[in-house]
Amino acid sequence: ISPASDVPPGCIGYRVRVKMQHSPVSILRVTQPSITIDDQFIVTLTEQTGLPDVDVYWTLDESAPCAANVAATKYTGPFQTQAGDVVRWQAWKRDRTPSAVGRATIEP
Repeated sequence: ISPASDVPPGCIGYRVRVKMQHSPVSILRVTQPSITIDDQFIVTLTEQTGLPDVDVYWTLDESAPCAANVAATKYTGPFQTQAGDVVRWQAWKRDRTPSAVGRATIEP
């Protein structure tokens, strides 16, 4: 820290030199679960990472598949859909970036 000489009259200024060391932090992303739809329109979502405490949420109304959305359902096992439904799903884990949102239209 040193006094600055180029400040307007009546002001006090200092020059400060700061040295910082930057360590790149890698934010890991949760892998998007895969989707399987059988001939009865039953949907199975398979979480691919094998990590503990990964939560997968899904919706049928095209809204955000996340815990904060009351229309989203936490995945606990296969679920029934019907032709024309649009399934959206996303995996979440604390301290990681959520997976990309998956989207599939149920075709007859």
